[in-house]
Amino acid sequence: MKIFATIFFPIALFFCAGTAFAATATGTPPAPPQDRAAQAFPQLCERVCASLSSEGCDLGEHEATVKNYTNALFSRSENWNVPAKTRTAAITALAHAKFLKITGESGDALDVYDTVLENAPATLFAAEALFQQCVIYTERHQFEEAFSYVDVLVKTYPGSDRIGDVIMQGYLIAKEIHAGARPRKFNGRMPWLKDRTLALRFYDELYALAPNAEISPRLLFQKGTFASEISDEFFESDRKAEAIDALERLISAHPESPLVPAAYLILAETYESLCIGAKWDQVSSRRALGYYTDFYSLFPEHPQAEFAYRKTEQLRDLIAANRAYLGDYYYSNHNNLRAGVAFYREAITHAPESPAGKTASEKIEKIRHGERAPRTFIDWLFGRYPAPMTTDFLDAPSQKSLDSMGFQDANAPEEDPAAGAAPGNAKILRDPALTDPQGQ
Repeated sequence: MKIFATIFFPIALFFCAGTAFAATATGTPPAPPQDRAAQAFPQLCERVCASLSSEGCDLGEHEATVKNYTNALFSRSENWNVPAKTRTAAITALAHAKFLKITGESGDALDVYDTVLENAPATLFAAEALFQQCVIYTERHQFEEAFSYVDVLVKTYPGSDRIGDVIMQGYLIAKEIHAGARPRKFNGRMPWLKDRTLALRFYDELYALAPNAEISPRLLFQKGTFASEISDEFFESDRKAEAIDALERLISAHPESPLVPAAYLILAETYESLCIGAKWDQVSSRRALGYYTDFYSLFPEHPQAEFAYRKTEQLRDLIAANRAYLGDYYYSNHNNLRAGVAFYREAITHAPESPAGKTASEKIEKIRHGERAPRTFIDWLFGRYPAPMTTDFLDAPSQKSLDSMGFQDANAPEEDPAAGAAPGNAKILRDPALTDPQGQ
């Protein structure tokens, strides 16, 4: 054995020396010493726990939680370029506040976070303190106070790695208000009146703070759907405009979002709800028709595509009924065959197979055969409404130049004002297009 050791030891020594010489010759650096941060961290954890214990805190089962939080703060602070002394003091204070929070002493935790803001205001440890205060105020249902910390953190510490977390926290605040959570006043001691509409303002402010965040489309969608939802409540009818604005911004600014199909449907339904009936203006119905049409054209495989198509048919029928109603108004009440025929043709164009479209075709046929509308009670008292003259619709100076250029029909007979139909109506009765009820 001694012989073996005597032979092996010089060989091993020679081998190690040769390896070291080769490494030096080739420029290979020696192995680095252990990272100082890795050596400092266990000491920091012990220091934090010792600090808490010296203040009379019994860590007990929460020691692991405090150490994990301290570890996370230490790891993140490596990229913050904070002096070691400031870092150690700030981490100790934040860990202390964390311990107070998990043991139910949130008021004392808020005070400790305030000391961090005072002692390290120019560091991102202050951003951590603001975020934790936002969480505490949210848990205490002091929603407006909690949301104020979202605004301060985003605007004051834009480089913080807590930006995404605090935006999400703001979204959760808005969602709680949206769901009807009751706020509390006087340091969370007294329940207060609900105000669900506050969520709309929070959604809007969050989107303004982070328009390009991953959650931004969700903020617009939540605002639009919520505003549309409460628009039927008393004194909230103007919320429809807010819903339309939010959803249209979602479609234009985030067209690739998976929320866009639902936004199209809600927009169409919101516009449709603004229509009172066939006798009223149909601007809202036309916009709803446009969104329903866009929906089933852009998303033909969507489960609601067939529903959207059926809705377009119903809206076309409604618009056709409106055009037919206007045609009746001019034909029956104003003795204006030209305007009546124009509106009847529009009704046929929108929905030729609808009841309004078929009625419009029948009315055009009656006008073509010279049948006048039945007299109304006012007609019996004062006579028929005077029919409009053809020249009422022309610009006299421009018409004069057109006539001189040969656009006037020289063979057309003169219209007799004493004839059965008024001059304007006489011309429409001779219109060859009326031989086809659809005006083709």
